[in-house]
Amino acid sequence: MFNYQNYIDDVRNKNIVICEAVSSAVTRHVNDLENSKKKDYPYYFDNKEAERPIKFIQNLKHTKGKWIKDNLLISLEPWQQFIIASVFGWRKKSDDLRRFRKAYIQVARKNGKTTMLSGLGNYCFFCDSPREGGVEIYYIATKKEQAKLAWEEAERQIRKNKTLNKLAVTYKQNSKIIKRDDTASKSLILGKDSKSEDGLNPHFIGVDEYHAHPNNDLLNVLESGTGARQQPLTFIITTAGFDKNAICYEEYNYLKQILNNTISNDEYFAMIFEPDENDDWKSDDAILKSNPNINISVNLDYIQARVKEASDKPHLQIDVKTKNLNIWTQSASVWISKEVWDTGNKKIDIEKLPGQKCYVGLDLATTRDIAACSLCFIDDENNYILLQRFFMPQYNIRERSREEKVPYELWAEQGYITLCPGETINFDMIENSILDDSKMYEVVDIAYDPWKAIEIVTHLKDEGFNMTQIRQSFSVGGLSEGTALFEKAIYEKTIIHGDNPVLNWMMSCCEVRTDGRDNWLPMKPDRRKNSKRIDGVVSSIMALHSCVRNSSDSGSVYDNSGVLVL
Repeated sequence: MFNYQNYIDDVRNKNIVICEAVSSAVTRHVNDLENSKKKDYPYYFDNKEAERPIKFIQNLKHTKGKWIKDNLLISLEPWQQFIIASVFGWRKKSDDLRRFRKAYIQVARKNGKTTMLSGLGNYCFFCDSPREGGVEIYYIATKKEQAKLAWEEAERQIRKNKTLNKLAVTYKQNSKIIKRDDTASKSLILGKDSKSEDGLNPHFIGVDEYHAHPNNDLLNVLESGTGARQQPLTFIITTAGFDKNAICYEEYNYLKQILNNTISNDEYFAMIFEPDENDDWKSDDAILKSNPNINISVNLDYIQARVKEASDKPHLQIDVKTKNLNIWTQSASVWISKEVWDTGNKKIDIEKLPGQKCYVGLDLATTRDIAACSLCFIDDENNYILLQRFFMPQYNIRERSREEKVPYELWAEQGYITLCPGETINFDMIENSILDDSKMYEVVDIAYDPWKAIEIVTHLKDEGFNMTQIRQSFSVGGLSEGTALFEKAIYEKTIIHGDNPVLNWMMSCCEVRTDGRDNWLPMKPDRRKNSKRIDGVVSSIMALHSCVRNSSDSGSVYDNSGVLVL
């Protein structure tokens, strides 16, 4: 039942693949055990207290996944037992209360974080040692819906245990659990969107996915309310994140210093599962180091497949590195490699297009930038053919070409860019271009980004065109949907772009960002630092999105094209 000592031995004897941070956490524990023999050392390790929460959780039943059909009890893995034993077993010699007031666990997705967090919340709610009256358990996240995930897991654990079920009353409408014999005790959720966090007296604070927290405001309020508690505990679980400016990354670096023995904080426990700095992120060692529950709650072949796909598709690397390998990254990522994009370099036979159905994507620009209008057709082999119309102010074009090191002037001479007289883009010229195209092609739909588009959209509607708004957002119907379709078509080699040099350049500039939920958007690089542009990529995505949506028989845009999981 108790195997945390086996884990300690396996780590020290290098019987399992672990990272330096895990090795440091175990070494810290072993060194502290030796130090605890000294009279003046303030802490000691109590095996009985270490085993109490482990025994409690292992008497709870699984509430999700493959184990639920057999009504199985939770079986904590050695690494989980080590964490729990460390946090609850270390005590202060002065009063026998817990040594650690805070714990930080960083591990890849699907490694049983939430089950452990909810189990510990329930332990502290029902039978912490020593017991306190009126205990308050809070599960917190950036939004209450996220915090609700851990609370709901805790509630299900209670309902599936006959003893605990008799002791607790659940109010699902406001996500609150109280104890029948101690109604001052409560277990509930809080998010940054909660109405009030004042007057709280937390005993246990469970922090879910700390990497997504924009600041520490909510956590600071809660921790400031723990002063009256004997042994409050803040327990943080998270994966790595997409933003190295986040407060979680700052905390991560602080804890790495504790584990490296650079600084000291005897009341803060840390356990970080990650590849080491010199590890190849595509290696099995990297996977094993960041996924201690491999082939238990997460399958090795699944992670290997994700890593393989990400090695072929650069923009997936950030998602795989953060979620599956627990590596901190930045949100920007190169999207489509030149080699993959060049598969669409086939020559376009313009003479075959007159009279064909045409779907337009329109990405307008600031008056001094580049505006893009893309036309999408479907040929007899179900390929998507893209034509481009680009517009720029003529003023200072030679100087801009020289300063930005982009051959705008040459592209204009070759007919790839239409120059508008003066210092600004003339939207009337864009409108006239669309009207000219409509005389040659059957324009079915014009998809547009609403930014700066009110006037031209009004005019085109008056001309009888069907106009469809597509916002550059992650929401349903937003540009994220089209981005998935566009990438899918590129890798299926069904996009023919005709080797347009302006679009090629913009594609090489294009990065993507994620919302962390497998949704992606093309991202404009920081214009203050460079002159890169992606307007033609955005307009092409919108044109293809419109084409797929309008040429499908019915239903979702994905019904016929399939869902691309990034």
